[in-house]
Amino acid sequence: LRAARNERLALAATRRRIASELLRDVVVSFWELWYTAEVERIEAAARELAEEERAQTQARIDAEALPPVEIHPFVTRVLEVDESVVAARIERQRRALELGVRLGTPAENARHYVASAVRAPEPQATEDRRALIDAALSESVELDELDAQIVASRDREISAGDADRHRLDLDGWLQSEGLGNEQVPPAFEQFATFDNFSARIGLTYETPLTGNRSESLKATAKAATQVLEARREAVRQRIEADVVLLIERAEAARERVALAERTVAAAEAQRRAAKVRFEEGGGLAIEIQRAEDALRRARIRAARAKVDWQQARTALDHLSAKLIERYAPLVERLSAEAPAAGSTGPY
Repeated sequence: LRAARNERLALAATRRRIASELLRDVVVSFWELWYTAEVERIEAAARELAEEERAQTQARIDAEALPPVEIHPFVTRVLEVDESVVAARIERQRRALELGVRLGTPAENARHYVASAVRAPEPQATEDRRALIDAALSESVELDELDAQIVASRDREISAGDADRHRLDLDGWLQSEGLGNEQVPPAFEQFATFDNFSARIGLTYETPLTGNRSESLKATAKAATQVLEARREAVRQRIEADVVLLIERAEAARERVALAERTVAAAEAQRRAAKVRFEEGGGLAIEIQRAEDALRRARIRAARAKVDWQQARTALDHLSAKLIERYAPLVERLSAEAPAAGSTGPY
């Protein structure tokens, strides 16, 4: 019974760890979908702008304000951005299908997933590094799982080899027999006078020829515990290293967001200046296209940096068990609404 209880605790910890990993993967997949939807929106906006500039250039050519050859760079630009829009749409559909797989959604429904209506949160400064490391080590669902497994393994050490130990058993039996020569009155008489009862009480001693098997089983159980303890220490070190790395990634992403937003502002100013020069006859079409490409890339980098920050924070929350705590009410509600399948709890 004690072993069964320990095993149940270990399995519950495993289930909680798997649930947290699934939540982490779903959230990460969602933000990847958001990023591809944002890229698709940026590419579509760039295509709309390119088509607008092509139409304006064509109008000036029709008015004989520009030579006809000036239209070719703008037509080429429209076609190039069309390719980018198609590629972005395909990538968004791929990310939608990946999210659908994690959510258990049929592909025909998942391919229509969008996340563009959600705004990415602005990156915030990371908390104290030591506090994050301590929280991850004290609340880690992965370490909780290993701790439960170690408790169960130490309990198995106690009973390992019991079947091959020396045994001294007290045993006995009580037996009633006889039918009174198939007549009822003599049978009752035998029961009343205890003539048909016999009993035995004795001791049984068993000993193995050698103690090698018992010692081997105990050594195996002890080695299994030592392996788990060594694995726990390795996981503890990995978690600490992961927290440090994720903090660095989050901080780097926050800096990248700030730099990309400054680049967006500069690229917008450069595009406006290039367009004014072209309209005044002192610039080239290629300058406008280069400025627009710089602006598009800066906007995409800013979106990527925001997603990287969000994913780093999600991974940190998973390591410190905050993720499963945050979504526990939702998981409980979905578990209650789901068809019964032998589930005994939200995790």
